[in-house]
Amino acid sequence: MILRWDKKGRVRIPENLFKKYFLTFEGKEKELSLVDTGAGLLIRPETRLESKINSALYIIHGGNNIFTCALSYLVDCGSEKILIDCGTDLQFKKLCENITALGFSPGEVKRILLTHCHYDHTSGAYLFKKEFGSEIYIHGNEVEPVEKGDSEWTAAFVYSRSFPSFKVDHALEESSLKIGNIQFQIIHTPGHTPGSVCLYAEIEGSKVLFSGDLWGWYSKRWKSILEEHLKSIRKIENLEIDIWAQGHGVLKGDKIKPFLASMKRCIENGIMTFVSIPTGAEIETYNIAIKYE
Repeated sequence: MILRWDKKGRVRIPENLFKKYFLTFEGKEKELSLVDTGAGLLIRPETRLESKINSALYIIHGGNNIFTCALSYLVDCGSEKILIDCGTDLQFKKLCENITALGFSPGEVKRILLTHCHYDHTSGAYLFKKEFGSEIYIHGNEVEPVEKGDSEWTAAFVYSRSFPSFKVDHALEESSLKIGNIQFQIIHTPGHTPGSVCLYAEIEGSKVLFSGDLWGWYSKRWKSILEEHLKSIRKIENLEIDIWAQGHGVLKGDKIKPFLASMKRCIENGIMTFVSIPTGAEIETYNIAIKYE
């Protein structure tokens, strides 16, 4: 299904779409809001989650909304703990509380690997660095906006915030990186932003892809590179993936290939794929798309 904006910036959501997919969550109706960020339309289910995916991989979240604060992933690499993305500065305290609730200490997080520079994924990093001395990794193409606090490139303007600048310790490039007992493959996947990366690793027997916002939202204000996006999808489409850990959702098993195929078709046709719907402890992603008219 494609949802279309008209020239006045309005979108019509069929009533049956809400009833079928969006209104039932853990047996209760949940309110959804439509928000025009200036870059795209967000459908926001209000929820909070933190959960164990397997014995070495955890979803950590710092708020009650998976779109204003992206999902973070804590990976137990044996000799050390890392975060892949770290949410926002506003949710830092809650994120730390949720790490503690899962039996870890925030101070154990010695490295933070960032999938791209956007505020909802990265702005909490300066507090991890300040409080715990965590080392920060991001692709070399996006060191500049992070260190300069560029609120356009980091999309902080979407959230009516300024970006808290911080020093990057390590510039990622397409290569491999071993942390503790886990080998990560760093895959440069520009499109959403110039320095977007995916991280691919085997964790407790599962092939896991961490992809940040590989699925989209384009804006010149944060330097999206549309012509590179499809090339980036092709880099990962033949990977064996058991768990797809996205910035705003998690897919597992037989749901991965159909979503990847639909995302590829949408990009080929100039459509932005979207939307992640919480269903219990996981997030199930449906093929909803939005196209400008």
